[in-house]
Amino acid sequence: MKEQIKAYFNRYVKFTDTEIDEFYHHLSLKTYRKKQYILKAGQVCRNNYFILNGLVRSFYIDHKGNEKITQFALENWWVTNMESFINQTSSLLSIQALEDTQVLSISKEQLENLYVSMPKLERFLGSSPKIC
Repeated sequence: MKEQIKAYFNRYVKFTDTEIDEFYHHLSLKTYRKKQYILKAGQVCRNNYFILNGLVRSFYIDHKGNEKITQFALENWWVTNMESFINQTSSLLSIQALEDTQVLSISKEQLENLYVSMPKLERFLGSSPKIC
């Protein structure tokens, strides 16, 4: 798992093994079964998720009761509801596993602490289109 994160980061910016270790130390492994929700609309999104394997979708229910998919995310991709994550407000989106999925999650607080100790990480993740 650590090697997967290292390979992902080093495709874009070179991070030392020490920096990867520091980042990895703050991640938590979570497993979701097919159709299980990672985030439900109305909840506050407290984590950002890196998909190790599996497939998820982000979606909302419109005023007519129809599901509107906003994103599919698969292996080696980040998924979150960024607005809820940053502002710590209720999410308008749900995030659901479409197949058995493993993710590494990091909380907003942990990520902000890492931004202070590793400014390169904020420049990478904060401006990167790879983190959603």
